[in-house]
Amino acid sequence: MVNLAMITTVKPSIFLLALFCFILSGCAANNREMSEVANQLRHNLPVETALTKLEAIKVEQQSSAQLQLNLGYLQLVSGDYQNAIINLEGAKETMLSLQAVSISENLSSATVNETFRSYSGWPTDQVLVHGMMAMAYLLNNDLNGARVEILQADVQMNKLAETKNTQGQLAFVRYLAGVIYELNDEYDSALISYRMALSIITARQESPPQPLQQSLIDLTAHIGLNEESKKYQQQFHLVLSKPYSNKQFVFSFDGVVTQMMQAKSTLWWPIDDVYLSVALPNFPRNNYVESKSYIHTQHSELATQTIENIEERARGDLQARMPKITAMALARAGAKFQTVKELNKKDNVLGAFANVLTIISEVADLRHWGMLPSSIQVATSYSTKKTLNLSTHYGQQTLDLSQSTISGKSHSVILLSSLTNQIHLASF
Repeated sequence: MVNLAMITTVKPSIFLLALFCFILSGCAANNREMSEVANQLRHNLPVETALTKLEAIKVEQQSSAQLQLNLGYLQLVSGDYQNAIINLEGAKETMLSLQAVSISENLSSATVNETFRSYSGWPTDQVLVHGMMAMAYLLNNDLNGARVEILQADVQMNKLAETKNTQGQLAFVRYLAGVIYELNDEYDSALISYRMALSIITARQESPPQPLQQSLIDLTAHIGLNEESKKYQQQFHLVLSKPYSNKQFVFSFDGVVTQMMQAKSTLWWPIDDVYLSVALPNFPRNNYVESKSYIHTQHSELATQTIENIEERARGDLQARMPKITAMALARAGAKFQTVKELNKKDNVLGAFANVLTIISEVADLRHWGMLPSSIQVATSYSTKKTLNLSTHYGQQTLDLSQSTISGKSHSVILLSSLTNQIHLASF
């Protein structure tokens, strides 16, 4: 982090030049465009149209990771797995390279605003990018590629855990790792991942979804840990699954995460004839209402259940950053005040002009992975039929599983999204 003492020693000429650079740049405008697309998605904008709009946005280098994350996610849910992998990989590499931020970026963000800093992703982004890439690899029938991503996610979560906070610890990614290991017949590793998912959910004082509960019961019994299996059966009030030959792992991405807004305060300081301005990011009220999908079997109806509330993860990431963001904003306001005060002494017109620029340039950094779903839900079924009947955001839909049966593949990964009526399927 930049030494705050440096902020108050910036020469007025350099300061004004930095302000002009900001006015001429499109940092804030680009983020507004992405937020507008996200809000339109929440109101049924077709995902193909959203992709076209995103692809038309030209961003500065410091916001490239944000654009790639958003593009990659929308390409994933629209079925363009190859380009999703390319964009998510690009975002992942960019975020990794930005862990060491340059002094010039720090100084610009400290003297003008936070949008001069390159977007390196929030803890949730840094882990979830691996999860979304793993999903893209799975749906592209590349189990090995998916396995590599969840191994990288494990490294990233362990690294974040060293800071002794819960940011970036995602139950969805741990559960997905368990599914990938299970598909690869690595049952010991699958059980470890499912246990980790349960541990995260328990630490949040949330209820684990039924598919995770059932996987813990079944896998412990499968590898001979009968006492542990019985313990889970008693804890979750479930019984061991009947022997099955087919299993469908269903994932549902519901909604679009709430977009951040700016809270800006401007104060007139009459003693020195200076306006002071501070802008901070915040999330508005969470109005997300969960929408479930349903799987209709011969004997029952299964509802998807939330394993990751992205609305809460995003708010948690911002809350953890707010002390540093607020301290920097106040220091920046002090630096701008001193600069305008000095210019006022030399030339009132120049001072007034500089004061206007300080107000215009003070904007909050609202960049985040804004196209993510509000929640990630899961379900499992054990259908041996050639079709699977579903009720989704788009009504009744029937999924053809016959190709899986013909090819002799017994397990499937199914992805649903409230953004599109497409149902994505891969069999293993």
